[in-house]
Amino acid sequence: MKKKKNKDLEYYMSLNYPATIELYEEDGKIRFGLQVPELSGVWAEGKTIEEAYADLIGTKKVWFGTCLEKGIDIPEPVSEDDFSGKFLLRIPTKLHMALSKQAKKEGLSLNQYVKSILETHTVLAYEKQKIEEQYEKLLREIKLLREKSPIFLKPILIYTSTSSDDESKPKEKEDIDTLINTMAGKRSLSVI
Repeated sequence: MKKKKNKDLEYYMSLNYPATIELYEEDGKIRFGLQVPELSGVWAEGKTIEEAYADLIGTKKVWFGTCLEKGIDIPEPVSEDDFSGKFLLRIPTKLHMALSKQAKKEGLSLNQYVKSILETHTVLAYEKQKIEEQYEKLLREIKLLREKSPIFLKPILIYTSTSSDDESKPKEKEDIDTLINTMAGKRSLSVI
């Protein structure tokens, strides 16, 4: 009979959680950021990768300790070895028929076709998440710039024009907050 491991602080600290590394510049100096995606809110930073890693170990210890103390479930790391590559999926018969027809049209087996759809969706979801993270980071940097140097961005006015008959005359003035909120390109913007 196998002895069940006690899931205490030592147990969780012994698990190998993958971390992502981010290089960024702060005050003209390169810094390292580490984040554990499977542990929400667990991140660390340092002047060197070693310093960031040491900070991450301390952060994980505090995070695990708090979760254990409050009875919060702690996710365990997963690896490719934890998966077989097969799973059973129940879908409506009409969807099954539609997928089969489309697979045949594309010259693929149903399995290959569904696999390609899942791969495409997964890649797009990952890319969307990265774009959203970069967008949020950019917004934070703009806000930080505004706080550090109010003369730098606050006086910038954005002129918008909604009609094409008189592009040279501004219809309304907007500040940088509007620029940030309309980055999706719903209006034609020019910075003066």
